[in-house]
Amino acid sequence: MKLIKRPFYLEKLRLLKGEHLIKVIAGVRRSGKSTLFKLFINELKEKVPPDQILQYNFEDAQNSKYCEDWFLLHKEILEQTSQDKPYYLFFDEIQQVKNFEKLIDSLQLRDNFDIYITGSNSYMLSGELSTLLTGRYIQIDVLPFSFTEYLNFFEDKSRTDILFQKFLNYGGFPQAITLQKIDPNLTADYHTDLYKSIIQKDIKKRFKFTAKNSFEIITKFLFDSIGSEISANNIKEHMSKEGIKLSTHTVLKYISALSQSFIFYSAQRYDTKGKRLLKTQSKFYAVDTGLRNSLLARPSGQDLGHLLENIVFLELKRRGGQVYIGKAGNKQVDFIHKDKQGFITYYQVSYSVRDLTTLERELSAFKAIKDANPKILLTMDAEEPVHNGIRQINAINWLLNA
Repeated sequence: MKLIKRPFYLEKLRLLKGEHLIKVIAGVRRSGKSTLFKLFINELKEKVPPDQILQYNFEDAQNSKYCEDWFLLHKEILEQTSQDKPYYLFFDEIQQVKNFEKLIDSLQLRDNFDIYITGSNSYMLSGELSTLLTGRYIQIDVLPFSFTEYLNFFEDKSRTDILFQKFLNYGGFPQAITLQKIDPNLTADYHTDLYKSIIQKDIKKRFKFTAKNSFEIITKFLFDSIGSEISANNIKEHMSKEGIKLSTHTVLKYISALSQSFIFYSAQRYDTKGKRLLKTQSKFYAVDTGLRNSLLARPSGQDLGHLLENIVFLELKRRGGQVYIGKAGNKQVDFIHKDKQGFITYYQVSYSVRDLTTLERELSAFKAIKDANPKILLTMDAEEPVHNGIRQINAINWLLNA
């Protein structure tokens, strides 16, 4: 498969190269973490002798001997290295190694080791590891391809509107894009297999859930509810209608498992007037719209407004900072983005606002905000007018001008 450059993530790795911090590359399975390693290692090989780069993929059977014995790997690494030159250590899907946190903690004691690890669930940042590595790691979250990256798979980019519709429907997993070019029907099978892999390797293995049916019903409920306010009570009521009784604790545990496996991301509500987070319902967004569409067996052209909102949310996450859903008086603001410098931008997302009633509804939320921070209305309409200082921008243009 063609290696697509991922400049946003590569630039972060370049900046962190040589810093005595553990670089944790986290994200959902098959989002391109291993490929990111390959791209970065290829760059390193242009400047660093090959014997100073050690790499291990723990989903490779030849490395299975280390999965039950981290000390064996530790011993072999020390035998292959010296203390008089720098080494770059890459560990892919490290959660497969039992007690891997002890391995990383010990190797980190060597000043000449520059350590990079990937993993497909956030176990690596919980419990003992976060205690051991407090202040000594930095996390880079990798998402499936953005629309800008997606376009690199295609020679003819002249019809970005058509390609964007495919992106909405089939998503940004690298392998899914390749299959989509062969036969779009293949992507549904791929997404289903990917979901099963996540359930088996990242969720079932760690959380030891036994009620498979109820877990899958909740997963599909969340996929079906992207862009809608959700609470544990909402889900309990839904499950009750399905004839399944669950406690709030169990529901929250399921949601936590899905979030920790990077299938969903949540956005908390922020009060624009009181400038504070609210302990009310959150919204959940899927890591990939194609995965969501396949698992719900949704045909092309449905839920376009919610799918666009999901795409915008993921893009704001890629751009860094914090993403909230907003409350302005009794109005709702789709997103409040606070960048790393603390600057705030408000966003409304609507597939089209050519209907005047829809346009007024979207603008009314902005009018309830009294501060002077930028306000942007993202739509799929070609027109890009300015409404009393509120910029309306075509969503494709916005995505391509990150």
